[in-house]
Amino acid sequence: MSGVSLARAATVAALIGTVVSTGLAAPASAAAKPSPACTWQAQAVAAPAGLDPQYASVTGVDGLGGYSGYYAPNSGDITLLRWTGGVPERLAPPAGVNWVFPRDENRAGTILVDGMNTATGARQVFTLSRAGAYHALPIPAGLTHASGAAINNRGDVVASARRSSDNRNVVVLWEALSTGAGPRVLDVPEASHPTAEDVDEDGSVLVSGGYEVFVWRDGVTTRLPEPAGAVVGRAISDGLVVGQGYAAPAQSYVWDSRGGKVVYPERGRTAEGINRDGLIAGERVDGPAAVWQGSTFLAELPALDGRPGRPQLVADDGSVFGETFEPGSVPVRWSCR
Repeated sequence: MSGVSLARAATVAALIGTVVSTGLAAPASAAAKPSPACTWQAQAVAAPAGLDPQYASVTGVDGLGGYSGYYAPNSGDITLLRWTGGVPERLAPPAGVNWVFPRDENRAGTILVDGMNTATGARQVFTLSRAGAYHALPIPAGLTHASGAAINNRGDVVASARRSSDNRNVVVLWEALSTGAGPRVLDVPEASHPTAEDVDEDGSVLVSGGYEVFVWRDGVTTRLPEPAGAVVGRAISDGLVVGQGYAAPAQSYVWDSRGGKVVYPERGRTAEGINRDGLIAGERVDGPAAVWQGSTFLAELPALDGRPGRPQLVADDGSVFGETFEPGSVPVRWSCR
């Protein structure tokens, strides 16, 4: 369940250098699905009192109505946030860390957090429990620049890192049910530049690499069979991968990574998130944000006070999170009721 707010995360990541000078089967699980009779509504996500909402962003959801993210007026001033009942709470960073960035959240309310000491450049990946306890994940020897990607509901975590010996990117997987052997380092030799994107509930890992998409499952790597050309993968849930291809015409896709079949959401241009029921959110070729079930178009997502939005996350309770644009950018939550 991937939780990075893509547009804003890319902007912040690009500025880090200024801080440190170095026919698909339906899923079997049962969860809340939007009723065909419901109406999608847009609601602004509240920023902390007195702060400008344009600097707030949601990066993770627990699927139970709670969510997490950050407030960042600039790349060097990021405050972790957790929303409970729609009300934001500021969270303190881990000890010895003065730069943080949240990546994802799972059903238990555990937030995946990147942390850095800007004085030393030391970086670490943490989990933060709902009770407020940080846990630093052990980074295997020989790896640097670790950056978290996603955490699933049982607590598996994936991250990207760089191998010092050959300067190659690798994927690191911390398994919640591990017998104590430590994290796995996945080289994924099929990928030219392996980067962790998401982790499914069975521990399968979605990997991108040089505009290629792969799923690593139980030691076997499978490549997205289509579309041809440059592609990206955004999220995986119950074996279904969503993303988009950039070859003209650009189009979104849904890949059953277990069965192999690829379908294309009706007039879909992007697909940014998918939940355990297969509800997909993205943008249509003519611009509006929308939701699909598999390839079937369900509805457009309404503008917030006249400002269209870009969806980024789909929670298991059926809500969708993203941000508005034109003019200004504020976090938004869509729900169907």
